[in-house]
Amino acid sequence: MHKFIPVSTLRRGFSTSTSSEIPLLGPALLVTAVSAVAGGSYLFSDQIRRTSLYLKVSDSIVVPLLRFMDAEDAHNYTIMAAKYKLTPMEKPRPRNCQEITDNIYAKRRLKIEEESQQQMNFVAPPSSTSRRLETKVWGKTFPNPIGMAAGFDKHAEIMGPLLDLGFGFVEVGGVTPFPQNGNSKPRSFRLTEDQAIINRYGLNSHGAEAVCKRLYDFKALLQENIQKKMQINAQGCRRTQGIIGVNLAKNTETKQTAKEDYSLGVQALGPHVDFIVMNISCPNVGWTSKLKDSEISELIVEVIETRNTHCSQIPVLLKIGPDYDDEKIKSIVQVATNTKVDGIIVSNTSKARPDSLISSHRHEAGGLSGQPIKDRAMLTLQKVYALTKGKIPLIGVGGIATGEDVYQRIRAGASLVEVYTAMTYGGASLVQDMKLELDQCLLRDGFQNVSEAVGADYRK
Repeated sequence: MHKFIPVSTLRRGFSTSTSSEIPLLGPALLVTAVSAVAGGSYLFSDQIRRTSLYLKVSDSIVVPLLRFMDAEDAHNYTIMAAKYKLTPMEKPRPRNCQEITDNIYAKRRLKIEEESQQQMNFVAPPSSTSRRLETKVWGKTFPNPIGMAAGFDKHAEIMGPLLDLGFGFVEVGGVTPFPQNGNSKPRSFRLTEDQAIINRYGLNSHGAEAVCKRLYDFKALLQENIQKKMQINAQGCRRTQGIIGVNLAKNTETKQTAKEDYSLGVQALGPHVDFIVMNISCPNVGWTSKLKDSEISELIVEVIETRNTHCSQIPVLLKIGPDYDDEKIKSIVQVATNTKVDGIIVSNTSKARPDSLISSHRHEAGGLSGQPIKDRAMLTLQKVYALTKGKIPLIGVGGIATGEDVYQRIRAGASLVEVYTAMTYGGASLVQDMKLELDQCLLRDGFQNVSEAVGADYRK
């Protein structure tokens, strides 16, 4: 276990205040609903939060109420509900259920059943917790290939509840070295008719020191439970381990260089996560769009050198945008290959505004995400996979809303995928539905696991 080191001890001389992101008041209906649930939260055991009824109430009542709110306010209330353990939980595989953890007879019976099924070449039916969904990337075992993208849990506050919901991994951030407020509000807009979102948060962040402390505490609790051979509970952790990554960003108002900011982020956060993401394609901050390939290369080299010194086993990933032309895609892939990054995330939000957009918010400035960028993100992924020849693991992002979408990205070359915008419209049940459908696709096409399907479109 790495020792927690405050970021302020690594570099001083830069600071900025950050205001509370939870609004004081919200729509009366939502406040009443949240208060009622909060008041009875002590009655809600993990078993109740795993039930289909609890999930249905969340999707059919709470999510629609949130849509009456400003998009950012709704997001903050969702974060608050997760912190108070009011969000649904996925029912785990039988062998991992809390109810039977200490029941040696039940464990023995399940083991006999499993061995019997293996001897008969038994094929388990599709499930959101199927072992066919497990996959290994960078030597790490992911319970399933579907992760929560950066931007949802910006400040590493609800990693446990997100993993409990059924995600295989969570990418927190973007995280800047020091706190910053981001752009002025309003800065997030739902394009409901288009199943999309436009945001211009401007990398609002609690800063690396606050995030570092949360990552350290989360990892420490996981290790404590593992060492004691205890079942990991819902007190901020998942019953089974998930993977946590961090998205690094640069402070907007600072005299420090991007190299210095990214290096500081790696030092502070790298030892406490499973992978590091370099965000060099955010459309809401001007400096990323001005980066030349040579500057990106130098930045990656600096980050990798810092990684080698402070957390040598942690993969470094590069996050690229969906708006690159063919020449830019080729050059950025060449940079990634030359600098030996461990993975590429394809892709970020988009500055483009397709003619198909019909929402009244379509002309808002910021990064567009969701269904309108689905095809462009898929095309970019296909081009990157073809150029890398499958030698660099890819994470597919952008417009993914169903299990079939996940499957198509995997066949196109993604080892993992991430979602965000679809959760705004699909609710808490989305990730479980996606995993079930993905497992159905794998079973239908004869794949025994996710890794077998990666890049399958290129093997026809």
